[in-house]
Amino acid sequence: MKKSAHIASICSITLKFCIFISMAIGLAFTIDPDDFTGKGTTFLYFTTQSNIWIGMTCLLFAVLMIIGLRSKKSLLKNWMFTVKFIFTVAITLTFLVMALLLTPEMIASGHGDYLFTPGNLFPHYVTPILAVIDFLLNDTGWQNRWTHSIFAAIMPVYYLIFAFICSFSGVVFSGGENVPYFFLNYDKLSWFGFTSRGPGVFWWILILTIFVIGMGIGYIAANRQMKKTKLAKIAE
Repeated sequence: MKKSAHIASICSITLKFCIFISMAIGLAFTIDPDDFTGKGTTFLYFTTQSNIWIGMTCLLFAVLMIIGLRSKKSLLKNWMFTVKFIFTVAITLTFLVMALLLTPEMIASGHGDYLFTPGNLFPHYVTPILAVIDFLLNDTGWQNRWTHSIFAAIMPVYYLIFAFICSFSGVVFSGGENVPYFFLNYDKLSWFGFTSRGPGVFWWILILTIFVIGMGIGYIAANRQMKKTKLAKIAE
């Protein structure tokens, strides 16, 4: 392995450990004691789950890369990069939903102080931004197809099913709501109608699904562009 490629691998491993550490810090500031007794709901939120998905994936990548450096053989398979892509889109969605949808809602409801806490900054901003940087800089070895963009919707669709199962089972989320996020509140928004509060839940789901697949296309395009740069050639 060339010295430049070795240094690039070390930087990639370090960034992945930083993502895992950021995820752990975020969890430490958001987990409630009730979560360990089955009464809490922290682990039922997309934010928490997407942080765990990307954090553990990056940890696995880092460990496999360290072993690969010692054995001088890559242990990373293409399907692993595909899974990491899926989780990168998921954590990006966490960032965008918080920044564009939930932050205005929190400010309007008088909960703006929460925005500057570690429990918000790490899971909603630090971890997602680091994950995006890692994907763009270090995942140039991923052999993708445009159809992989559809895979971007896997985790959001899974979570929708998961959230509605929880809701219909009587789970009560933060603030006494029957759903984890306001745009899923079928009681207040209805399913297909349009109210003063906004479009119905079905339309939110449709918009987010199209948006997520669009993100997948964007990430694939960015990945292909990065393959042409000097950074990708250094890592070869």
